[in-house]
This record gives sequence, C-alpha cells and structure tokens, in this order.
Amino acid sequence: MTLLLVEELRRKLATESQFAVTWEYFLDHFAEKPAFLERGSWAVRDPILRCIGECYAKANPKATQVAIDGFCPKEVPEFKMIHGAFRIGEHWGGVLYFQDLDMGLICFTQANGKVMYARFHVKPEAMAATRAARAAAN
Repeated sequence: MTLLLVEELRRKLATESQFAVTWEYFLDHFAEKPAFLERGSWAVRDPILRCIGECYAKANPKATQVAIDGFCPKEVPEFKMIHGAFRIGEHWGGVLYFQDLDMGLICFTQANGKVMYARFHVKPEAMAATRAARAAAN
C-alpha cells in the first residue's frame, strides 16, 4: 500500500465529478487488498451512520424507515481514513471517509438495480463529541 495510492484516492474524492470512478478506484486499490483490510481498528460510527441514513433517505424519499445493519467501520489512522460496508434492508452499500478532508463517499444499491453515490461531510464537532462520550464511558 503506497502513499501515492492514498493521495490519488484523496484527490479523486475531492475533485472527481463521476463518483463511480472514485468508488471503483477504492475497490480496485484498497477494498480488495488483504494488506489494507488488516490495517486499522474499529472506528467511531455514529456521525457517519447518521450521514448514511440521511443520504439514503434523500435518495429514497418514500422510505418510511431507514434501518442500517452491519455497519462496523474501520479507521486507518496513518491515512486519516474510515471505511466500511453496511446493509439497508436487501441493499448493500459502502462508505469511505477522509477525516482531514471532512469528506466522504457513500455508495449503495437500490431496488431498481442502480447504484447511488453521494459525497458527504461530517461535522468535526460531532466526531469529537462521540469520541469524548465513548472515552468517558470507558
């Protein structure tokens, strides 16, 4: 895993208008590589979980309830990155987030077979508050 690959992914996330290009780059160079998947530890999930729910609800306005299952994100501190997969009903998705950019990309399948993508931002204070609450509980 080279830093050049990480920087290219970061650049694509920040500038690429075709979100599928960014997601495919992530899958090809990171998500399918055991060396990458073994890095990091379990991450704070609440702020990103809220973003997933909001993005899904915007793309599916008729959805009356958004229940996200199986979301166990991993944080890779040396890359300032959080990533993970999730399920909403029968639909699968994934998320990629760079903490230093405060920018992420969500990808999920829909009932019609299409794949939806959305860029998102997490308010840094939401991430910090969740970490502080978790530390106080331990």
